[in-house]
Amino acid sequence: MRRLARTWGTFALILGTGLATACSSGSGSGGTGDNAASLSTISGHVTAQGSGSVESGLAGQGTLGVTKTVRASALQGGQLSVVGSCDVSANGAYSIGVPADLNADIVLIEALDGSGHVVGSSILEATSHSSGGTVVAAPISTESSIEAKAFADLAASGSISAGDSVSVAATLHKVVDANVEAQVAAAANAGVDANALVHSVAKSALIAHKAQARALANAHATIDVQALAQAQITAAASLNESLDGTFSLDAQGAATASLAANVDFSASIDASVGASVSAGAYANTKAASSLSFDAAFSASLDAQTTGNATAKKSIFLGAQKAAKVEADATVTTLVNALTAKSASADSIALVKSAGVQLQADINVAADAKAIVTAKTKFLDTINKSAQLQFIGGFALDFAASIQGNFEASLGLCLQIDAGLSIDLDASLQVVGSVSCSLDNGKLDVEIDAKLNATFDAEISGYLKITNSCPTSGGGGKFTPVPPIPSFPWTPTFPTFPTSPTSPTGPGNGRPL
Repeated sequence: MRRLARTWGTFALILGTGLATACSSGSGSGGTGDNAASLSTISGHVTAQGSGSVESGLAGQGTLGVTKTVRASALQGGQLSVVGSCDVSANGAYSIGVPADLNADIVLIEALDGSGHVVGSSILEATSHSSGGTVVAAPISTESSIEAKAFADLAASGSISAGDSVSVAATLHKVVDANVEAQVAAAANAGVDANALVHSVAKSALIAHKAQARALANAHATIDVQALAQAQITAAASLNESLDGTFSLDAQGAATASLAANVDFSASIDASVGASVSAGAYANTKAASSLSFDAAFSASLDAQTTGNATAKKSIFLGAQKAAKVEADATVTTLVNALTAKSASADSIALVKSAGVQLQADINVAADAKAIVTAKTKFLDTINKSAQLQFIGGFALDFAASIQGNFEASLGLCLQIDAGLSIDLDASLQVVGSVSCSLDNGKLDVEIDAKLNATFDAEISGYLKITNSCPTSGGGGKFTPVPPIPSFPWTPTFPTFPTSPTSPTGPGNGRPL
């Protein structure tokens, strides 16, 4: 579950026994990494976590029973090529031998059934930056499979430059959360083409990535790209090790541990950017990214399920189920955090009580908007509590980050004046429209300009809302920043081919 974090203690790394040893390494060198000393072994686990299906390549129930081998494919020179493979043990553990001089920033780990069909996958960042020995990959689950397939989709279309691969992977880790997993899996299980759904995630993640870059430019942030990439690499390694410890946990335990690990992941990356931009401005860049992804993905998903009432109902029920799990994980993680900060028993009891109400509100929700309203109510309860204010806004900011997208947080401010949302809504509708149009053509100069102008309008609309919040309305999340200045900056966007292309090796990506 993305956007949650391991801030409150180190989770034990639960390693399976009996790692398979019948492994092989393929040839592979070159790539974009700087460090020639690299790993010789990739270890990890195949799991049945998630609500996807092996038929669609999204893992989930039954994955362990059908997986026979696992292979590693490195992204080198813009293409994926197999660099190692291995049998899988009974508990899903594997240990893949790869070339000692492997020099690639991204490796995709794929679980294969007896016929060679990919049943699940995950992303492994920056093997070229490892000092040697063994590196741990994230467990293969439905969520990891969506991320990996989306990355392969972008790689196949030529949308990822060599320097952006780690950053794009980090964006996918952030935006693919329990809600996205639930919606994709539910739609796929209802008959919507899984590759098309993954394609929606891929192009929406790319839009989110570009939105944050535009917002950082407008904030006049000077980012050390190499330092940021290294921070993302380090954070990803820690995330993978933490997630690997969840492979044997039950669903709720895995969700809670995953929530905590992903919050830590985001916090580590945030810290690396903090010196380049003010806290308020950086919060705005994250909002631009999150809101852009939500708008793009929602519009694309809606277009794919038009006229399919069964799929739409399945998507909502899946999202509702995920929200319940997320709510429990949120309260547990927040209580653990407050306990670590020596909060009072009354404060902890208030959070637990608000969590019970959150669950009740989610249970009776009739649509996605009602779920967002339930989250808003939960955050509002915490925000208004004098018992929690002594922590200096910590509780609200932490809960808001755990809850995922910024819609619930914005809801606190929208209660002041609903009219303030008009500008933001208008720009987000344009983002959604662009997302849908990307299936029918290239991301050309005209669309580039439209997106840039839309991102600027989106941030302006967001600021109009957040600047209206009372001082205690949102802690650091709503720190006002000066109006966006005129900034003659135009990013270079990739060109999207109009005909399908395939990388060498695995990955059935579709061009954007």
